[in-house]
Formats: sequence, structure tokens, C-alpha cells
Amino acid sequence: MVANIFLRSKLHLRLLFVLFFWSPLFSEEIANALPQAGSNRAFAMGGTYIACNKGINALFGNPAGLSTNNNTEIIIGYFWQVHKISQFDDQYYSGWNDSYSIEYNQNNGLNYLGLSFLRLISQSPIKFAGAIGYCPFYDWNSSRYFNSEDSYIAGMSKTIYSSNEVEEKIVGLYDILTIGIGFSWETLISIGASLNFPVNQQYEYKSHSIYIRKSNGDRQEYEYDYKNSESVSANKFVRIGGILQLTSRFSFGILWMQAHQYSLSEERRDFPATLNFGIAYKILPELLFAFDLQNRPWEKVKIANKYLSYAKSGNTYRFGLEFGKKVIIRAGYALDILPIVDADDNAVDLNDITLGIGYKYNHFVLDMGARYRFSTFEVEEWDSRYDYLIREIVLQSSIKIVI
Repeated sequence: MVANIFLRSKLHLRLLFVLFFWSPLFSEEIANALPQAGSNRAFAMGGTYIACNKGINALFGNPAGLSTNNNTEIIIGYFWQVHKISQFDDQYYSGWNDSYSIEYNQNNGLNYLGLSFLRLISQSPIKFAGAIGYCPFYDWNSSRYFNSEDSYIAGMSKTIYSSNEVEEKIVGLYDILTIGIGFSWETLISIGASLNFPVNQQYEYKSHSIYIRKSNGDRQEYEYDYKNSESVSANKFVRIGGILQLTSRFSFGILWMQAHQYSLSEERRDFPATLNFGIAYKILPELLFAFDLQNRPWEKVKIANKYLSYAKSGNTYRFGLEFGKKVIIRAGYALDILPIVDADDNAVDLNDITLGIGYKYNHFVLDMGARYRFSTFEVEEWDSRYDYLIREIVLQSSIKIVI
């Protein structure tokens, strides 16, 4: 009886820790929920977009690039998550034969949809562009699968085995309808702004768990279902950016995003304004290098009027390459910082490696990008240390029509 109580208590404590660690408040989901900007081109170039956005792609990143193309454009994007696993180290507790793993999957779906047009202003060298688009912003549409197995020897011969499976599904949080404008003076300077309206606001959580316990031939099984939905409210916000063409090959970009907030039921979450910078340099006529420095002020994030004081603020460093004219090859790397710390109280970093290919055919541009994200770090809990790993492969595609 004592062993049974201890076994189930251990399992429940462990599950509670995992749910706490992976809750939207403290986990990687905050980083995943941040908007992916710049559409598929930026995705395949390590997430760089601030100084190299052009046309409709700029609506989802730096709106200053809206007027740097010369055509009306329509774009639609889609993404697939191929593989993701987050796993705890085996032997979580000494004296127990146990294992624990988590699978976390972003649901496949529409990533963005947009339309842009461009006009000359009278006979002046100033161009004007307008655009409208739709994309996920805080996209928590995901599913998670937890699996735990334990065995314990009680006395000389009695073996107690238990397993626990938990399947979760999260729907929400909200998308944005984006309206942008941009102005360019010849090829020297471009400025732009976008106003972003929250739409399709929803949050729903479902879970189904199965607990199995075996002891010398005796088998017990329990099933639990849980469902919760909360109201969501969010505010509109503005992005303002500029791109300065310093030479025929070198450009500098800047992007400011207004502070914004959303609320789940009565709990409000405030995200501060950010100021980001980027450069783009044409090494060769068909070879572009891009670098972004994007701010991550996690310490200034407030949840229910309390700052994430344990989090470490910092910057994301993104590098991208693009080569080709008709067939385009892209690659990139990003070092991102998460709002969690490891066992030594250091910020946890994520590594992103990206690859992509594009093809231009008449009025159509087809793009495909892939990202491999990985990280391994130590976490300390209850005076024990264990490894935690994150592995993720995501594919993203888009088609652009140039009129």
C-alpha cells in the first residue's frame, strides 16, 4: 500500500513538474508563439528580414520594404511540422528504472495570406505601396504527447510497474489582420508602417490521460479527461520600419514594434516594445548576405503584473545567405534565447539551421524552406540534475504571384 501511494505520488509530482515547466508562462512555447516575420524567404535565411524584405514579404516583417518592388503581388504560405521531440534524460530518479519523453507538434496549416500593390506618386521619384494580409501571431495550435514508464522492486520479489500517457491539444491563441503602407524615394530610403488587428481570438485546452499499474500479475487502469476554454482579448499594435540604401550593395534596416498585450480570462500578459536592426550586403550580383540583431527583452515581460524576473534578456543573432536569379538557394543560422534558465542559472539558447530553395517561372515564385532547431541543457529540480533536449524539423512553403 505504501509503495502504491509513493509510486502514484511520484508520478503525479513528476507530471505536475513537466506541465509547469512546459506551461505557456515559462516555456519554449513563448518563443514559438512569437511571430515568425518576413514570410518564407526570411524563414529559409535564418529568420533575417529587417534590411532585405521586398514587396509583399515585407508586410509580415519590416513594412519599409513594401515599396522596394515594382509590381502588384499576391502570396499564400503553408507550413508542416515534420518532427519534434523534447525528452528528459533516463534514470530521472536513482533507484528507479524509468524513462520520460515529450512530443510536441505544431499543427499544420495556413501560415500567411497577403496582397500588395505599388504606384508612382505623380511624376515624382516617390513610390507608394499598400498591402493587406493575414497570418497567425500567437499561434498555440499544437498537440503534446507525454509518455512515462517506471518500475520499482518492493521487498525481495514484488515488482511494481506503472506507465502514464497524456495527450494534450491546445487551440488558439489569435491571428492578426495586417494593413501596411510604404514609401520609397528612388532607391535611397524606404519607410513603412503596419497596423495589426487581432482576429480569431480563441483558447481551448483538452487532455486525455491513461494510467496503468501492474503488480505481480494484477493490472489496474485509469482514464482521465479534462477540457478547458478561456476568453481571449488582445490589443492592436503598430510596426514602423526604415531601410537605408547606403551603397549599391549595402543596406541598413531598422524596425520598431509597439508594446502589446493579451489576456486569458483575467490574466494579462504584457510584452514590451522592441527595436531591431539588420544589414544586407551583396557580395556578388547574385549572392546576398544578411544579418539581423533582434531584441528579446524577456525580463520586461509581465504576467499578471509581475515581471519574469528569473528570465535573461538578450538578443537573437540571425545570419542568412541567398544565391541565384531564377533558381534561388537559401541558407541561414540563428541563435535564439529562451525565457527559461538552466541548472546553472544561465539563459537557454536555441540553435536554428535553415535551408531553402526558390524557383521563378513567369509570374510565379515558388519557395520551400526547412528549419532544424535543436538545444540540449541541464535542468535542476528537487536537488537532481538531468539533461533536456529539444529537436524540431519544420517545413514551410509559399507561392507568390507577380502581376
